Amino acid sequence: MSDRAIGYLIAAEFSALVWIALAVALVSR
Repeated sequence: MSDRAIGYLIAAEFSALVWIALAVALVSR
């Protein structure tokens, strides 16, 4: 894999974690 592809995967996983954290924070209010 190229460095760009690896960076894209890391960014996608990180953004998914951020969205999950936001959803949990909103639900647990």
